[in-house]
Parts: sequence; structure tokens; C-alpha cells
Amino acid sequence: HCKAGTEELQGFLATDERWVDVRFGALYLDDDDVAGFLDHNADWLPMIPGVPFTALYRDGEPIASMPGDGIGRLTRRLERRLGAA
Repeated sequence: HCKAGTEELQGFLATDERWVDVRFGALYLDDDDVAGFLDHNADWLPMIPGVPFTALYRDGEPIASMPGDGIGRLTRRLERRLGAA
């Protein structure tokens, strides 16, 4: 689901002109070399209710999060939290 969501996001960003100042990143927890990451972050990973999971940050501080994916949900959340970008 996460990789499909990333493909959808990449397609969206290829033509989007509204959110050009927003930076997007992805963390894949099912890659072969992720075992060390999972061990070192075991304190906060259980707080993620499911994947895909989206977290929004402003100036390094979390401002919103949501389980699930979809460009429509993401852009509505960006609009509510960031307004005119």
C-alpha cells in the first residue's frame, strides 16, 4: 500500500503547482535492511495505528497525522493545517 501511495503522490507532485514549498518523504518499514531501524525505534513505532500513515510537520514539529492514504485526503489535510502554501 505504501509504495502504491508513493507512486500516486509522485504522479500528483509532477503536475501540482500549489504545494511546491512542501517537502515529502517516505519511510518503508518492510525493506530488507530495515531491521536495525525497527530495533532502534521500537519506542514510538507502536504508536502508528497502521500503514500507510501520514504525518505533517511544520518547522520540525508534528502538526497533524492520519492513517491511510489518498491524494484527496492529503490535500484536504494540507489545506486545513497549512492553508495557502
